[in-house]
Amino acid sequence: MQDLRVIHEPDLYRLMAGSTLPSAVEFERKIFEEILPAIRKTGSYHHAKPTATNGQREALKLSRLAMQAAKAFGFKGNMAALSADHAVRTIVGESPLALMGHSAMRSEAQEQLLTPSDIGERLGIPVRAVNEKLTETGLQMTFRDSKNRLYYELTEPGQSLAEYLDTGKRHGDGTPVRQIKWHTAVLDWLRAPSANAQQAAS
Repeated sequence: MQDLRVIHEPDLYRLMAGSTLPSAVEFERKIFEEILPAIRKTGSYHHAKPTATNGQREALKLSRLAMQAAKAFGFKGNMAALSADHAVRTIVGESPLALMGHSAMRSEAQEQLLTPSDIGERLGIPVRAVNEKLTETGLQMTFRDSKNRLYYELTEPGQSLAEYLDTGKRHGDGTPVRQIKWHTAVLDWLRAPSANAQQAAS
């Protein structure tokens, strides 16, 4: 035998309305700001379920085909996923990775960021050739400033494989000096330049 205390539903609501617990405050907010106004206006309350747009449905359908195409070009792992995501975004304007909660996906885990010098060492080519390859394959664009100094800006595909980092230095006009550093997945991109250049141009 044990004692049993029963609280009726109306008393439960009164108890929660007087509570200062965060969960009770959120419950009270939902009652007074969402449920009761909906009942007053429409006579009933229905919890709205999010619905997918046509573009989102198409993005998810195309993602499998795009992934197969990326692998056919020789991409592996996250590089294949990033390439497939770019292709689908180009076609339907929706990112499958963003729909699955991975819009900030870069490459495998939190690997070391590489400078063009690092990339050159890994690939066995000079630094100048690295920047030429990065430009030729559509990952960055080349510009010259007012003093004819060379600098680079990331393209959309390049933004998936690199980051702008503040060096802590300033140009003569006071603007910060930024440096582009690359994720290791860029090595796979540069090893298959013709396929990647074609995709970046699409």
